[in-house]
Amino acid sequence: MGHVVLLAPGEHIEKQGLRLKETLKDKANLQIHVAHMDAAVEYARGLDMKTTDVIIARGDTATLLKKSNLPFPVIDIGISDESIVRSILLAEECGIENPKIGIIGLEAFVERTRSFFKILRPAVTLYTAANRENIRNIVIKAKEDKMDVLIGGDLVCRMAAIQNMKSILIGTNYELVEAAYERAVDIQISLEAERKRNQEINTIFDTVTDGIVSVDKSVHFRTMNQKAEAILGKAAQTLSGKAAEDVLGKEKADAIYRVLQTGKKTTGVSIVLSEYDYAMNVVPVIVDEKVQGAVVTLASVKDLQKVETKIRKGMYLKGNTAEYTFDDIKGNSKELKETIRLAEVFAPLQSNVLIVGQTGTGKEMFAQSIHNASDRRDGPFVAVNCGSIPDNLVESELFGYVDGAFTGAKKGGKIGFFELAHNGTIFLDEISEMSLPAQVRLLRVIQEQQVRRVGSDSVIPVNVRIIAACNQNLKKIVAEQKFRKDLYYRLSVLVLQLPELKKRKGDVGLLADYFIKDYDRKFGKNVWLSETAKETMEELEWEGNIRQLRNFCERISAVHAGGEVDAEFIRRNYQSSYSFDMLDEAEQMEEKLERGGSKGKTESTAVTRRNERVSKEAIQELWEKYHGNKTKIASELNISRTTLWKYLKEYR
Repeated sequence: MGHVVLLAPGEHIEKQGLRLKETLKDKANLQIHVAHMDAAVEYARGLDMKTTDVIIARGDTATLLKKSNLPFPVIDIGISDESIVRSILLAEECGIENPKIGIIGLEAFVERTRSFFKILRPAVTLYTAANRENIRNIVIKAKEDKMDVLIGGDLVCRMAAIQNMKSILIGTNYELVEAAYERAVDIQISLEAERKRNQEINTIFDTVTDGIVSVDKSVHFRTMNQKAEAILGKAAQTLSGKAAEDVLGKEKADAIYRVLQTGKKTTGVSIVLSEYDYAMNVVPVIVDEKVQGAVVTLASVKDLQKVETKIRKGMYLKGNTAEYTFDDIKGNSKELKETIRLAEVFAPLQSNVLIVGQTGTGKEMFAQSIHNASDRRDGPFVAVNCGSIPDNLVESELFGYVDGAFTGAKKGGKIGFFELAHNGTIFLDEISEMSLPAQVRLLRVIQEQQVRRVGSDSVIPVNVRIIAACNQNLKKIVAEQKFRKDLYYRLSVLVLQLPELKKRKGDVGLLADYFIKDYDRKFGKNVWLSETAKETMEELEWEGNIRQLRNFCERISAVHAGGEVDAEFIRRNYQSSYSFDMLDEAEQMEEKLERGGSKGKTESTAVTRRNERVSKEAIQELWEKYHGNKTKIASELNISRTTLWKYLKEYR
């Protein structure tokens, strides 16, 4: 957020502003400048709209600022009735019997003081000032009128001193300054929310692949997105207000005009701009059943043809396509960016790639991104989980089989994954789970670039790039003779090590924001994380890495009522979700201590559980009810904390 600027008319309000600033956590948010009337207006006009949100001023200065058409909201500190009454009473007690009192201010303030005359009945003359120069002249006029004492703001008092006149400054309570600042902060929050909404709309507007232009009822350009600027070859500021006929030609402008007249959309109007073919669609903007304008979209015919081709290819490949690109990999950490950079280097090469990373680190996403950044992007991407295929079916699934190859074989045989991946990429996930016999067959396919279906004597040439992945130390498995060394060397020509989420500093919060928004769309919710919530999530353990984080965000979006998610909600749901997977050393130590202090107890764990049997569901329910407080849970179940710990260990 930007600054709140306090324009103090004099030292007394400046001091109160400084006092307020000392109490604020974000002291930089409040800026203080001493200026009065016209000088305050001049200073305000020089403020940067990008860094200033709200102005705080008092009395006449605030009134003048509000009338000056500034781009900032102005908060009036105000002058309390108590301050006005006190000033009048002080003036009457100035040491002169029945003093002649003059009150000087802008019209609004002067009129306000009239209400006190009937009560106090002082000998008062009211002087209305229009501006700074007028105040100087009025003070001189008041002296000529033989006023004994003047009441007003800082400038009135300063001018009175120059004229050797007595004056009373109308003060402002600290509480009023504080209240004005609080109102300013409320406005800031609203402005920030509005800015975010506008930014989101503009982002959506500018990321659309089609050019979008809005026109008014007179068929003149109003706004447009960046794509439209590129298509038309001119900036939005240049085209704003121009007639559509001057830019698109009379024929196309007439098409827009007909939509405005009829209120019916038109699509597929052919138009040539900068020697490129576009399809123009026009949709009316209707408000209160009246056409107020229209939205014009310009879609590249060439791009539409590409999309159609891609759709047809996707249908042909029957799902064997790569969805993700490097742009889809979210994160700003140094570790992740370096990994992406290395993967981008690997992508255009033809060599096999071995991706190593813990569960949930995004191995397949990287594999798909490498494929889509290679010259094989138009070919198939076939993903195979080696760990999910039974050992006796690995060969037939990978390499296919012919009719009658074995009992239960599909009539006519079946094409294998390697054949499906011809001219593309095959992704072998959990490669470490592949059996040794299957490893031998795979090694032969890599060496010979051809496959032999199970039950067949003939070979089929294949052009396939292999991307393998594992979540274990493959070198260690090789050393244990559970994985062939020669196959390892064939697969690990290019090795990509994916960082754990805990090593990606700052990425947890960013990813959580992204996932929450994604699930918000799915659930029709509006949920967002507070900064403290994101900080808390950064501190938590994510052993399942991104996959665990995504699943947790789905839970948060699903169970939260809506609005901002705080840190406590995160901690509570994290505990209830993963409590049985996280028994800390402190609990184990507590059990040892309790066991050591009860040597006379010989009852076994089995007997205890038989006598005090408690269901997992009951513990889970109480865990959520008491947010993981084991003392309360044990008390509710009428068991000791040690017994509770045993149940937790059993049910983990």
